Amino acid sequence: MNKMQDGRAPGTPMPALSASSIRERARSRHEPAWLADLRAEAFERYAKLDAPRWRRTDLAGLDIEALAQRAFDAPAPKLSPIKAKGVTHLSLAEAAREHPDLVKGQLAVHERADKWEILQTAMWATGSLVHVEKGVEVPDPMEIESSVPAQGALARDVLVLERASRARVLLRQRGGSKGSLALHGLSAELRDGAHLDLSTLQDLDHGSVLLTARRARLLRDASLSWTDGTFGTATTVGVNETVLEGPGSSLKLVGAFFGSAGQHLDVTNSALHEGPHTSSQLDMKGALNDDGYSANYSIVNIGPQARNASGHQKQETLILSNAARADAIPKLDVENNEVSASHGATVGQVDPEQLFYLRARGFSDIAAKRLIVEGFFGPLLEQVPIDDVREEIRAALVARLRG
Repeated sequence: MNKMQDGRAPGTPMPALSASSIRERARSRHEPAWLADLRAEAFERYAKLDAPRWRRTDLAGLDIEALAQRAFDAPAPKLSPIKAKGVTHLSLAEAAREHPDLVKGQLAVHERADKWEILQTAMWATGSLVHVEKGVEVPDPMEIESSVPAQGALARDVLVLERASRARVLLRQRGGSKGSLALHGLSAELRDGAHLDLSTLQDLDHGSVLLTARRARLLRDASLSWTDGTFGTATTVGVNETVLEGPGSSLKLVGAFFGSAGQHLDVTNSALHEGPHTSSQLDMKGALNDDGYSANYSIVNIGPQARNASGHQKQETLILSNAARADAIPKLDVENNEVSASHGATVGQVDPEQLFYLRARGFSDIAAKRLIVEGFFGPLLEQVPIDDVREEIRAALVARLRG
């Protein structure tokens, strides 16, 4: 008889969620005792919390716990191991058994996690570990394809780069279906002097919901170049957070998004400076068509110990229709006088003179808008360090205008 991943036969009702049922699931999957305990403790915290109240996003009509239970039974995608010298790539379940020292801290409940992130901590069913050994340089991008089944997904990925290592990692999210939920978490730790080019590209089904929290921690002189592309789902609520803990650590984040009919994109990008001589640059550009909506939060926090830190942010959103709406919310929180910091945000419509000029030269309305959008995103895309990622984002933008 075939069995589900928690040992139940197909069609067997799932037991009501509780700390004990979560622990039993972990045992049935042969997870170590420490992970079963961690999951159960996370669920106990989850059960005591109220759902987050977001100012610009309302998910009150969704039974997220029920959708998460449905996603738990989804078939696990097959892992295609990354084969590179000095790199360990395992499913997260395997990593928990074989390398607990690498993942135990990454899987704990985060201090800033909300109710839904804690639920993902308690229930994640798929995901992987990528570990790059000390001093190893991996020249080719390492691709992790996250294919979300129609039922949804509960996924967690962990990246650990040891001292003085260098790597490029591309995480893609595709799939899903109308009404499906993807709960996704990413934990990345860059140790002293490590460098990571990270690309996170999301193009899920336009009827799905994504709740994601991606968090990176940078130690001394570590550097992160992060490219984020958001194009899919009906509703996305995402957090991309980097803690610049070690002296001399640095972040460069480039974000691109496109929202069209019925899409609601609520994304927060934040740089939290804790160490001295740290630097961050957050650059986001987005376009909205039809009745698409975006809430784009950008936060730079410079703590009292982050002397001689620099934090800069810029947001630009292009409105392509009268029904589209955007909120750009930049924030600087500076607790130190020895800093350099700035922020800026613009939301604007397509220049009618540009449209008239292009139409007068024989371009259709769609073709004219496509040229304007390509020109708008061009300077941002030139900052993307991986050529294939740059072209993938450009193609996604063009495809949205064709549709």
